[in-house]
Amino acid sequence: MTTRILLLTSLLIVAVSGSTLAAGPEIDVPIDLRARWEGWDTPSGNPDLEQDFEYWKLRARVGLDLKWEHWKLHGVLQGAASYGLPEDGAFGIAKVYVDANDGDTDPSMVGIAEASVGYRSDRFRMTLGRQGWRGGVEILTGITHLDQVKRTRLSERLIGNWDWVNVGRRYDGFTFGVDFGSSDISGFALRPLAGGVNYKDAFEQLADLNVYGLTLTGRHGGWLSSGEVRLFGLYYDDGRPGAVAVAGDDIKITTLGASLLLGDERRDLMLWTALQRGDWGPVDQDAWAFIVEGGYIFPNTLATPEVRVGIAQASGGDPSAGEHGTFFNLLPTNHKFYGSIDFSAFSNLQDIYLLLLLKPGAKSNVRLGFHTFALDDKRDAWWGGAGAFNEEALGYLIRRPAVGDTFSSDSLGFEVDAQFNWSFKHGFGLGAGVAFFNGDGAAEEVLIEHANGTWGWIQGTWKH
Repeated sequence: MTTRILLLTSLLIVAVSGSTLAAGPEIDVPIDLRARWEGWDTPSGNPDLEQDFEYWKLRARVGLDLKWEHWKLHGVLQGAASYGLPEDGAFGIAKVYVDANDGDTDPSMVGIAEASVGYRSDRFRMTLGRQGWRGGVEILTGITHLDQVKRTRLSERLIGNWDWVNVGRRYDGFTFGVDFGSSDISGFALRPLAGGVNYKDAFEQLADLNVYGLTLTGRHGGWLSSGEVRLFGLYYDDGRPGAVAVAGDDIKITTLGASLLLGDERRDLMLWTALQRGDWGPVDQDAWAFIVEGGYIFPNTLATPEVRVGIAQASGGDPSAGEHGTFFNLLPTNHKFYGSIDFSAFSNLQDIYLLLLLKPGAKSNVRLGFHTFALDDKRDAWWGGAGAFNEEALGYLIRRPAVGDTFSSDSLGFEVDAQFNWSFKHGFGLGAGVAFFNGDGAAEEVLIEHANGTWGWIQGTWKH
């Protein structure tokens, strides 16, 4: 498939060559290097599995951009590796890495992560080929604070690049946008690629999975004087063996939703909601989700604190009810939202949270978070994961009580997060973080050995 993408890209460049490209391109070679150490003390449902372990992750991305006035030819070569993953991890993302790579505790890969041709004019933009996609940030508002909210709190809720994990997620296909002044229409037809936690099949097409989307955005100040309105529709069509094994047949889900972002450079209010209809195998999909979140920045105060508070809730359902009432999280980047320790997906979940963001200096920031988690429906499962990463797995863990079919408690527990980032000269950066999960009744029914978990990490980056 990579050969076909490169051939198509070359043909398109030839097709638009001539006077348009005669001046020759501007050339850019972006480089993105990352090294991260992680240490875990995980929860456990089995005393024979490893709870305490540490490992390394390394990733290098080297790109090549050829830019003309309207056209851009873009490519990224990626190499990634993990070292020292646990053979029998008890819980968390490390176990998923090993399972996804046939038990390899030191997996690695080299491949073409992106290869595309793009066009942009005053009103129209499009990209064809291998690319990333972050649903929710199709356009920006032009207001610094609100655009930061869009990038960090709105985008990738349902379709994202999942770049916190080492391989990341990319797509083959077509994306476009049309600017109508006060409004914007954007859309995509994409086929996700293997990746995320999967090294061995990285950037191979998931042949039986396709996603389509269309978004109408009323620009900030266009439809509303102090806000942005988004209306979106997504169609998820999944016939992979991993999906069929869980659902009993193909998963075909339409998600219709809207978001409203109000505010200015100091304050914001974000409302997001979605409804799902379609087929979860042989039964009907009928689910919902909503998010309400607000933030306020205290100017002229030490470290310029920003306080954010919110609730995110996604429906659950009774598996024996004759329909699937669990909201399906699609292909997100959940690491940004429901606790950085990544134990929960946005399915059958209630997350009430408080965030504190600080800027002690011009090149440093601190993020502190507190989350309380609960199940929306005790008859459903505790879901974890971030969507498809190979052909064989649905991409989500469906955790049920060790005894019985129904949870006796709906409380999963709470999580406390802390993250620190520093930027230095010449593109160097340093980050560190820690998270503690305290499992409550529902978590203890799954993790009968030990329901608490701690995770810490240190990361160095260099971008050029």
